[in-house]
Amino acid sequence: MFKKLFRKLSGSKRTKLPHLLEGSELDPFFKELDYFPRPEWSRITEYIESTPEEERGPAWQDFAYHWLHRLAAHLGEPYRIDWSKEFILLSPREPWKAKLLLEIVEAQREKILNFVGTDEREEGYGFHTLLLFEEIDTYQRYISHFGPSGIEASSGGMFIGNEYYGHITLFGSDARILELVTAHELTHNLLWPSYLPLWVEEGVCQAMEQRCAGHYREAIGRKRAQEHRLFWLDYGLKRFWEGAAFRCPEAQEYAYELALLLVKVLAERSSKFKSFLEFASWQDAGFEACKTQLGFPLEEAVSGFLGEGLLE
Repeated sequence: MFKKLFRKLSGSKRTKLPHLLEGSELDPFFKELDYFPRPEWSRITEYIESTPEEERGPAWQDFAYHWLHRLAAHLGEPYRIDWSKEFILLSPREPWKAKLLLEIVEAQREKILNFVGTDEREEGYGFHTLLLFEEIDTYQRYISHFGPSGIEASSGGMFIGNEYYGHITLFGSDARILELVTAHELTHNLLWPSYLPLWVEEGVCQAMEQRCAGHYREAIGRKRAQEHRLFWLDYGLKRFWEGAAFRCPEAQEYAYELALLLVKVLAERSSKFKSFLEFASWQDAGFEACKTQLGFPLEEAVSGFLGEGLLE
């Protein structure tokens, strides 16, 4: 079952600058690792959960601000901090450009939540956090701390959903690309922690690129559909359902295309797509939820594109 969202990143209604706790009091909660000052989220979580419930929201904001404040000081000018109702941003951008980016992600958040549904989702504490780096080397150095998936990232950004405080990292200055990347990564953020099949999550993220940033792929024609059929006959759909295809260089392009197509088909065929997202599970690749929530078998959507004889 698609569990309720646990988001340390959103839910705050405050728009004022968070009250900054005394720096010396927060020093034990940070240490320098891999060049950057990094929060020790386990200690921070333990500390905040020991405070009264009504103080936890401001406390998470305090820590988020202090964390970005330290990053900005470490990186030096022109890095600065800007914020909006739901987001806090570290970037080297001029104030008006930072404000524009924040306005864009605020609008994207509303569109994404409208698509995936907001019912029964738990509100969390603090800001959605964006780290925008000016240089690719700095960006790569930051994300390499989070393992091989970070080192391999080359899309212009990624959502880092660590155990305690997920955040979005970005690099570059092209406004059009940033709008596209934030739509994709913010969708990952809002679905986190995700118990969805990977094909569903990646399909939804690409659909949000289209809705939020106008990034529409060309329709898959007959020739490309035949290429898909031949590829999946050889490669096997099992690895698509399990998610392995999204990490395989030879299969990635096909996997992302198929994921987007299936999500669009499911969303267009039924008004209960949000219910499907709530119940779809990685354990059975979403087959049961498709049947019970949407009223038709997933095999039907797949065979409509790839033809018969491919399902395992």
